[in-house]
Amino acid sequence: MPTLAGDTLAVSRDENLYSGSVDWNAIYREGYPLERIARRLARLLPDDQGQPVLMAGFAEVAAIQSRHHDVRFVEYSQYMVEEARRHWPQLDEVVHGDILDVLAETSASCVAISCRISANWQQGEQLTRLVEAILCHPRLRIVIDAFDVERLPLSTRIVSGSGRHQLAWQTLSRHALEPEWGMHAVHWRGEKPDRPTWISAFEPATLTRCLSRQLPGHEVRCLPPLIPQDPGFTLVITPRTP
Repeated sequence: MPTLAGDTLAVSRDENLYSGSVDWNAIYREGYPLERIARRLARLLPDDQGQPVLMAGFAEVAAIQSRHHDVRFVEYSQYMVEEARRHWPQLDEVVHGDILDVLAETSASCVAISCRISANWQQGEQLTRLVEAILCHPRLRIVIDAFDVERLPLSTRIVSGSGRHQLAWQTLSRHALEPEWGMHAVHWRGEKPDRPTWISAFEPATLTRCLSRQLPGHEVRCLPPLIPQDPGFTLVITPRTP
């Protein structure tokens, strides 16, 4: 249910969604071409295969990336942390925590906040924390993907992926959350699992412009989504060369 918190429309989300009631790794494997996502992400990261990467997203995509990089994987859900440690021991490290906190604490130069982790951000304060965390240490490359609110029309079946790898949702309602950041709350019902939930989606141009303004000395590029045929976009943040 949407609730008013001050002047901002806050959204409550299902805290039990990642507690083990849903086998998300099986859904990701069935619904997404994980190898293709990993290849797309690899093309956006530096060519140096020895470069460590701090990553949040799908654990199996992180495991694929670990073939070429030392991956420190961050997961917010304790249950998903245990699953990642059990299924993908090749990951250099699996950390239980908020990627924004870990990013602020670590000097990792290459960062991937992928597979729409940004859909869980509910307030502009989290984007402010993102900016502050990026600026805490020198960074070489930061990749972040997000849902595009302009591609989530109301009362329309939305399909992500193609062929045998597909997931679908229907948008039930949308509300502006943080206009400065182009952030919207989107209430939708998925088909796998068949349950309604809230996500955050963004206006690509507004978010790109806002991050460019708040990250002096950095270039922010807006590119196609990491996930094929996804209603989203990808931001790549790099330091400007003199």
